[in-house]
Amino acid sequence: MRPITSAALFASATVGGLAALSFADESYFRGIGRAPDNSLPANAFGYSRAYGISGDGNTVVGSYYTNTLNIGEAPFVLPLSAPYFSRLPGIVNDRSGEARAAAFSGNGVIVGRLRRSGADRAARWQKSGDVYTATTFNTSSGVTPTLARDVSANGNVIVGEGTANFGVPTAFFITGNAPRTLPAPTSEPSGVARWATGVSANGNEISGYTRGLSTGNQIAVRWLRVSTTSYNPTIVSVGNNIRSSDTLQGVSADSAFVVGSMQLPPFPAGFTTPVRSRRGEAAEAVGPVGSFGLPLARATSAAGAVVVGDWGFSGSAFVWKSDQGFRFLQDVATDVYGLNLAGWQLDSATGISDDGRTIVGRGTNPFGWEEGFVIFLGDLPVGCPADWDGDDDIDSDDIVAFFGDWEFGQGDFDGDDDTDSDDVIGFFTSWDTGC
Repeated sequence: MRPITSAALFASATVGGLAALSFADESYFRGIGRAPDNSLPANAFGYSRAYGISGDGNTVVGSYYTNTLNIGEAPFVLPLSAPYFSRLPGIVNDRSGEARAAAFSGNGVIVGRLRRSGADRAARWQKSGDVYTATTFNTSSGVTPTLARDVSANGNVIVGEGTANFGVPTAFFITGNAPRTLPAPTSEPSGVARWATGVSANGNEISGYTRGLSTGNQIAVRWLRVSTTSYNPTIVSVGNNIRSSDTLQGVSADSAFVVGSMQLPPFPAGFTTPVRSRRGEAAEAVGPVGSFGLPLARATSAAGAVVVGDWGFSGSAFVWKSDQGFRFLQDVATDVYGLNLAGWQLDSATGISDDGRTIVGRGTNPFGWEEGFVIFLGDLPVGCPADWDGDDDIDSDDIVAFFGDWEFGQGDFDGDDDTDSDDVIGFFTSWDTGC
């Protein structure tokens, strides 16, 4: 295991917030708490969920619930410079809801939902000075928006899901104050439910999925903006067979990649794989195959190089990197970055900053309660013996470099003043665990 730096030790395995963080490039782990002032006793029921993070990595949004909160689940915002999260305001007495995403800086626009007069409505919070003000969106163009899932970097394009005639789920986008519906692919039969889940930084690309009401065929779809008021759909799913779990959950800030879960050949119906897909190219797996949409890639960094998600069970949050592949996030945090997550299980990774270094999600804290978390993967700690070529990452180049030295008697990994098979065993043990 890598050595734990003093800053990492201070911040790791924390339950319920801490003093403002300013560790520069030091890695840290942070439980965000389950109440705004962290006053909830360890044995009291309550939970928090971190859903998203602003592109600059400074603002986290989500929801929380306690048994003393008489309004149900409530939305929150957490500037990472602050010790605790704050509840976002409602409208008059309508304060129940959740926050799902923040614009790039996190200071302008946050989106999610509020429950108004007993019904969910997509919501937007806008900040003026230090105060957020909430608005909700009314029925327009045949869609009643119920949940805003994502927002463009400048806050001008909002996407999500609502209901149309007879309660059919319908994807929408907002470029002003009124929602418009996103069209279904023409290859699908009439009567198609659809969901919009993510939007690129410039608002030109939207991710989501559709489901045929009569066939049950669920396919991954991305929409490309063709004018200020319209988008055209493109099917990302492959093959003509009926599938039940294909979905896209996010799009990279640069519009190039979408991520989600799909049935990929040669696996039969019901088996799905977390995927990353570049426009115009076949989807690629970013994790092992699973079943019925449980392995799910949820978010990606700005250029698509880092993908996060989960497998739908305790401790299954994962991170995939284009140069390192798939690993469980908990293993990366502890084995590679030396963070102490004692008592924690990282269950789901739901958001990631544009630079791919700050990851948010939800886990199970040492007391057994669901709690949101933040992980910052900073500069790798120094002194990793498996980083044989000294480039601050652990990959196949280190194997090549080690054997190049070992062959000439310069591979004394274990420091016993000779080069032998023990050095090979020691090197690969360290390399396999990330140090």
